[in-house]
Amino acid sequence: RCRCQWGRHGHVAIGQGVEPGASENHVTERQQPLAIGEPDKLQWLDLGGNQISDISALARLTKLEFLNLSSTQVSDLSPLAKLSNLEWLILDDTKVNNVTPLESLTRLEKLYIRDAAVTNEQISKLQIALPNCLIWH
Repeated sequence: RCRCQWGRHGHVAIGQGVEPGASENHVTERQQPLAIGEPDKLQWLDLGGNQISDISALARLTKLEFLNLSSTQVSDLSPLAKLSNLEWLILDDTKVNNVTPLESLTRLEKLYIRDAAVTNEQISKLQIALPNCLIWH
């Protein structure tokens, strides 16, 4: 069962990734079900620590700026390829083994992809495609 918190600034945190006392700019105490009725407004999504593997539904979240998928079963990043507003992406401790879909994310500023099955060669190629992105691998 997931816990979902909806913030007043288009932020959603789901599961154990919500820290007690988190800033009001990120989440509020008001809980909502995981039904994102206004995907065109969602900017911040924390799915870290959940056992999800299929993120195809995220492809419609085109305003997303922050996405945490750490400690999940995610392996296929192709649904993220068109999230052109994404600035922060956390993929630590995932099943990801191909970062090619991220090469189109030109606004990406920070990528955390430690403890994933990505090669140094893939990271180097991604760094060339995204020269303004800091990548922690």
